Amino acid sequence: LGAQRSRGQVPTVRWRHDVDSSSGHANLATGIATCACSILVCAGTTAIAESYVNNRSELVQDYDQHVEDWKLDLRDDLLASKLRFTATWNASAYPYDRTPSASSQASVTQDMVPTDAPERSFQDAESETGLLSYTPLRFISSVELPSYYPDDRNDPWDMLPGKASAPTISFDFEMRSRNGSRSRFVTKPYPLFWDEVQRPRTPAPDNKCRRQQQGTWRNNQCHVVKRLKKVCVQVDRDEAGDWQLHSWTASTTSAPAGDMDEAPEPDSTGLPESGVRETFGCDPHESWKPPSFMIDNCWGEFHITSAACEAVRTPGTPFSVDVVVRSAEDPFLRAVELTHDTLNFGLSPWSQRAYGITMLVVGMVLCVVPVYRFRDWLKGKRKRSEDSDTRALRYSVGRRDRGLQWDLDDEAYGTSAGIYGSRSM
Repeated sequence: LGAQRSRGQVPTVRWRHDVDSSSGHANLATGIATCACSILVCAGTTAIAESYVNNRSELVQDYDQHVEDWKLDLRDDLLASKLRFTATWNASAYPYDRTPSASSQASVTQDMVPTDAPERSFQDAESETGLLSYTPLRFISSVELPSYYPDDRNDPWDMLPGKASAPTISFDFEMRSRNGSRSRFVTKPYPLFWDEVQRPRTPAPDNKCRRQQQGTWRNNQCHVVKRLKKVCVQVDRDEAGDWQLHSWTASTTSAPAGDMDEAPEPDSTGLPESGVRETFGCDPHESWKPPSFMIDNCWGEFHITSAACEAVRTPGTPFSVDVVVRSAEDPFLRAVELTHDTLNFGLSPWSQRAYGITMLVVGMVLCVVPVYRFRDWLKGKRKRSEDSDTRALRYSVGRRDRGLQWDLDDEAYGTSAGIYGSRSM
């Protein structure tokens, strides 16, 4: 060994390092293969099991039935109707003293026009296989409201009122059906715009207020301005053929748990009773409430730079609120209900089984690696046990032989030398 060290050769240490490195790579590969094997086998088994309780066919059949009914007469009934609304807002609550009277109100009456613009595209896992096509229809309009921005860009940006004291707007709809009957339904007042103090995000709350929360940092608080973006209501026909508001109740399958109230009972004017949440909207993310709101990231002294913001911040530029009326029998709303707003009817049983079998096969192939490694580990353990037994047996025999040899040597020594110290006597 000394000669090898003098020549700079240490083969034993280098060989040991190579063995440890190879063992580490093998253990890493075994761990990855084990995880992938477990995941694929579990996922494949689950997919195969779920394929036997697959309800895609029922969902598609329900949706197609609504499409056929829509094509038969429901769309024509809606198209033959006439619709208009009157929007009324309390202009006295506007900032910057733009109203001559403290109790003044403003209103506007507009007709709504039908449109067949495309809806959101489906995200179906089977590429809409089995889903019937149809032509959408809804009534749309928009109301332009006075700006709540300063009249001059150099004017100070005063704080807007909170949501409780914000200016509001209500809508009074009048709808005439194909048979000439007229219906009227009124919404609750909705806030137009307001200032909302949100919890600051740290660190650097002032920067995150502007960049992430799209607000204004003032007095160590993040102020975010929100405004009304759209009002959408659903209508359907009663037994007499008259149009009425369609409210989503707790029994609706797509209603989020805990967010649905009982359907509001309208009075003679069509206005729901006070204290009852309106649930005749079009968006399940809003709990089927008619209004939807947006963050106004253009408001404030410091704002994002964009052409849209420059246009809105121009003094005297009004802002608009979209108004939509659609039939509760619209196939798109039915698809939203059936798919819980994912617009995905899921995989077919055949596809689930195909994917499940594929994952099982790949998972079982990967399982060969940990099984092979476990087999080698068992063989190594058995070999180490046998080697240990052999060494123990050799050690015991050696001790016995050495002990016998020692006794023989002592006897020979005693014969030749006699008793200890006898030579000196």
